[in-house]
Formats: sequence, C-alpha cells, structure tokens
Amino acid sequence: MQVSYRCDVERAMQLLVDTTQGVDRVLQEPAPAALLASFGSDGVNLELSFWIEDAAKGTSGVKSQVNRSVWRLFRENGIEIPTRNAKLESLAAMQIR
Repeated sequence: MQVSYRCDVERAMQLLVDTTQGVDRVLQEPAPAALLASFGSDGVNLELSFWIEDAAKGTSGVKSQVNRSVWRLFRENGIEIPTRNAKLESLAAMQIR
C-alpha cells in the first residue's frame, strides 16, 4: 500500500496495525506488523503483515475487512493514498509543424 510523501509515515504505519484489531480470525500473536517496504515514484510503500487463523477456510474475506478498515482509518486521519496523475493529449489537439 502506498501513502503520500507528505503524510506522517509513522502514524500511517500505526494505523495499519490498528486496522487488524477486532477483525475476526486475525491473530494478535504473533503481532501484526507494519513495515516500510520501499520508496516509490508517487509515495512511500508500506506493507502490513498479519497471521490469519485457519487460513484453509479462506483469506479473501479477512483481507477485505482489513482493507476496508485501512480505507476508513486513513480517510478519518488524513492519510493520503496517492494517485498517478497522467497528462494525456490528443494528437489532433497538438500542432504539428
């Protein structure tokens, strides 16, 4: 997951861990962890790792719950997820000399 270079990265990492609290089947031991993975062209790349109880029952629903919580907490706390702004121009609009 990528966050803006303008945001408080430490706060974003804490919020990522917070998103796992209260989600059914997310194990608290070993503890969920947020990691600064790398620096991208549009923002800081973070990772959230956590263990899921009985993963054989499926993981998509749990991941969806966590991702929805990330979306909500980031919005509530002003953590920006950057979007790429591409400038597209029509060849017909450009003057060719």
